[in-house]
Amino acid sequence: MAVRSRCPRCDGTGWITKVGPAGLPIARRCQCHHAKVRKSYRIQGLPPRLADKTFDNFSCGDRNVDLVRHQVLSVSANKARIFATTFPAGERKGLLFHEGPRERLTHLAVATLRRMAERGFSCVYCDCAILMEAMMDQRDPDRGAASAASRFLRRLRTVDALLIDGLGDVRPYGWTGERISTLIRRRYLNQRCLLVTTSLPISEQAAFSERATGKGYSQSVAYQAAPEWLGERIGEQTLHDLLDHCGVMTVPEAVETAAESAEPTANASE
Repeated sequence: MAVRSRCPRCDGTGWITKVGPAGLPIARRCQCHHAKVRKSYRIQGLPPRLADKTFDNFSCGDRNVDLVRHQVLSVSANKARIFATTFPAGERKGLLFHEGPRERLTHLAVATLRRMAERGFSCVYCDCAILMEAMMDQRDPDRGAASAASRFLRRLRTVDALLIDGLGDVRPYGWTGERISTLIRRRYLNQRCLLVTTSLPISEQAAFSERATGKGYSQSVAYQAAPEWLGERIGEQTLHDLLDHCGVMTVPEAVETAAESAEPTANASE
């Protein structure tokens, strides 16, 4: 029986670590790993509508219209780019994108996942609503559907980088909330990369603040009820795990120039 020899470059780990700018360690995949995967990278589960989302086409808005918001977006995009380029170096093993419109949160998160895929990580994109559907399918009487769902969920536990898009945007039903919490907890304990987007406030105080300004609430909302926030949807312990595991990225709506912002309106009227 032939004995498989270890790669002399990485000693069989698949990773090579070197010192980068400012003395920070940078880990990259060894050539032996790239030899085992396809040259054309792929993000499993990524829908065609999101296939073109990159850092290059992510807009931070016009700094001449709203300098503060432009700076916030630039900082978030730069932090996400650095994370994707240097992972697994660094204390944080994930990113939590919040506060802005869903499409912008998703754009920046997918751009991060894409950069990691380019570096050789196995990556999976999963919409939270589809994740809950797969969890329900696992108990489907149809053995074929249940088996496929089980394989998919096992993949989410072990993949190098997982993006859960829209966490908390849809209220968990049945026991799916507990399963989502278990998935997050498992990746947290094993220090596996987790990217998360959410349209909900990440603190109860922020939820009340949004209500006071009318953000995200219609006039028909019963204001005597407590506003919803991420901890209320997924559980405060799960939110604690997320905040301990992930760096927080604020992604507000970008403010474009008057000409740019008027363009979609003109097209829509046509």
